[in-house]
Amino acid sequence: MTKIPINIVWLKRDIRSQDHLPLKMAEESGLPYLIVFMFEPTILSHPDT
Repeated sequence: MTKIPINIVWLKRDIRSQDHLPLKMAEESGLPYLIVFMFEPTILSHPDT
């Protein structure tokens, strides 16, 4: 079984796509990439949201 390299970009609180450095680096690497976002309801209760 051949393992194919892949980049995983985990979006936690910073879900911007235009100026997100890890996402930009994954895009520029030329490898396939997977974007992961897990919604956390507790984030909505933070004062800066």
